Amino acid sequence: MVSPNSIPWFAKMRADSPVVFDPEFVFYYGVKGAWQIFAHKEAKQVLGDYHSFSNLFIPNLGKNIMGRNLNQSDPPDHKKLRSLV
Repeated sequence: MVSPNSIPWFAKMRADSPVVFDPEFVFYYGVKGAWQIFAHKEAKQVLGDYHSFSNLFIPNLGKNIMGRNLNQSDPPDHKKLRSLV
């Protein structure tokens, strides 16, 4: 749940910095650095353009405990998994 105190911060990020690289973000598999997307238009572009923003970048370091799943797949695999649900 988002804290009511953070709502002004998110509004500021959407207005001033809708796309930001956070070098300190650590993924669950240990890699540092991630792009943070705060605005709807930019998020829609990233989520809709799987050729440029593929989920296949996730390295197979033996630490990927989540494996490939619906949330971490691109078409056509995503559509196949989604049809099962």
